[in-house]
Amino acid sequence: MMTTVPHNAPSTKIYIGRKLEDLLGELRNLPLMPATAQQAMALANEENASAKDLSALLERDVALASSILKLANSPVFNWGHAIESLNAAVVRLGLRECQNLILAVSMRNVFSKTDPATKGLCAVLWQHCFLTATLCRRLSRVFRLNYQGEEFAAGLLHDLGRILLAITIPDEFQRADPMDFLEDSDIQHRESQVLGTDHCQLGNLYAEHNGLPRGIQSVIRFHHQHEDDPDHRELSALVAMADHMANYLQRREDPQAYDVNVNPGFAYLCKGWSSEKKDALTKTLPVIMTETINAAAHPTHPKSPRR
Repeated sequence: MMTTVPHNAPSTKIYIGRKLEDLLGELRNLPLMPATAQQAMALANEENASAKDLSALLERDVALASSILKLANSPVFNWGHAIESLNAAVVRLGLRECQNLILAVSMRNVFSKTDPATKGLCAVLWQHCFLTATLCRRLSRVFRLNYQGEEFAAGLLHDLGRILLAITIPDEFQRADPMDFLEDSDIQHRESQVLGTDHCQLGNLYAEHNGLPRGIQSVIRFHHQHEDDPDHRELSALVAMADHMANYLQRREDPQAYDVNVNPGFAYLCKGWSSEKKDALTKTLPVIMTETINAAAHPTHPKSPRR
């Protein structure tokens, strides 16, 4: 059996073996987003949608609303004061940013009902994804890429496949992926040998099944080989750069000692830059990394949603 991601280039073909086919069968009963989240995502895409409409819909799901309010008050957004009502959060964030938070909450919901050991694995992976997404946001501004929030969503979901593997086959997953955040070029080959698939293939197909945007599907598929991405290479390179930095931070290494020249996305994003401009960026990266890890270390507490 064979399927493809929605591109025309031959390099995008994904051949499905028995193991991957079995995993996909299990995951079809594991929706990425609950019904309210799906409705909210659709509403946020409507041309005439208002913040009031979206907040009213989100309030139907107390857990979803509380989680969005918590994220809206996290240091990632740094408003300078607390946002206490869901409607105020939607107004302040805007509809596109709310979509990102709905995706973030939904991603956590995927593993919320698993056993404690699996939940622990997934929580570490979710932290990695959240760090990557936050770094994507910061780097997008530094590189002036003019994304409107899709870079955060792409960073957040780039390792969706790893979470799915941890949920469905946790013991085999840990043999293939020790989660030491030393991701080398052989990680996908090693996963394929042990698991019969890799996290990029599985994540991409699951994202396609759930109707996620093409750019996010592409990043999930190509964040380890951004140069092979035929349609969203810049976004994949951005996520690759943020992913490398997040791995470094999760190894608890010193941001001041970070060598950006070994970062797989850096050369592509800096293409055509002068050495002086690259040096200036290099000097800012330790600050960005330190601020990111400090923000992630100080989560806010959930609040009851109010209008």
